[in-house]
Amino acid sequence: MNTALEQQRKAFIGLKVFLIALAVYGSLILGGYLLSIVFIIKGGKPLSSIVLGVNLVIFITLMWIFLINRRKMYLKKVN
Repeated sequence: MNTALEQQRKAFIGLKVFLIALAVYGSLILGGYLLSIVFIIKGGKPLSSIVLGVNLVIFITLMWIFLINRRKMYLKKVN
């Protein structure tokens, strides 16, 4: 029982670290949105929209990986 409790504690710590990293990355994406809006209003720099698109792809990929890992963990617990 102790090993299961330790595994749960490690998973919870990993989840907290992931959520903190996700919050930091989300704030960077929000800053990128605001920066690109300012650039588009001032003169339309295409580089900012490319950087914003790359950030969004990375963010969506991270969320997808996280959700798939959570689903696999849930399916292991059920089986």
